Amino acid sequence: MTTAQEIGQYSDGALNILTAAEPLFAEHGYEGTSLNAIAKKAGVSKANIFHHFENKESLYLQVLKQASSEMSALIDKLENTGGSAEEQIRQYTQQHLDGLFTKSHITQLILREMQNTESRHNVRMAQDVLGENFSRFVALLKNSQASGSIRNDIPAAIIAMSLVAGNVFYFQVNELLEQFPDLSSARKSQDYSAMLADITLNGILISEK
Repeated sequence: MTTAQEIGQYSDGALNILTAAEPLFAEHGYEGTSLNAIAKKAGVSKANIFHHFENKESLYLQVLKQASSEMSALIDKLENTGGSAEEQIRQYTQQHLDGLFTKSHITQLILREMQNTESRHNVRMAQDVLGENFSRFVALLKNSQASGSIRNDIPAAIIAMSLVAGNVFYFQVNELLEQFPDLSSARKSQDYSAMLADITLNGILISEK
């Protein structure tokens, strides 16, 4: 039996199964998605799934890993290019938000599982995969704090969580923005992410001179 390879090295057969599995997991959750349904959507036999993936849990994890690969690549870039703290925060905020929409099926899956109190095992699997990217971003912020580029009296994890939470909320309410005239300036995701980064970097209080 073979298992799916690392990110970017999947065979065509494995990619076909992953592509079929992603929207099914997103719509029905981990527990509500059967391997038979995935096989039918992929146009393969159930035995073919086991040729590429050890079991359903392995397939689920690989779906999450594939979805997180773009964000992992972004953090690789941020780590290697050595840009300023401001550049890193702005780029992360924009591309994280882009990723939520690009991988909307996975975003919906994670939100679904987080709200399902009976599927804590599934949440832990998601955390194990997606948490690595979050921890790496926190490490980048800590490095900026150590160099004196940003304030160090606020935990780096709280800064990261604020950015992520702001983007996730935007993803959830995006389709409702047209109903709120006061939010017209945030209808374009790039404008919203730029303003979110500005708030994080500069705050809202005017400094007294």
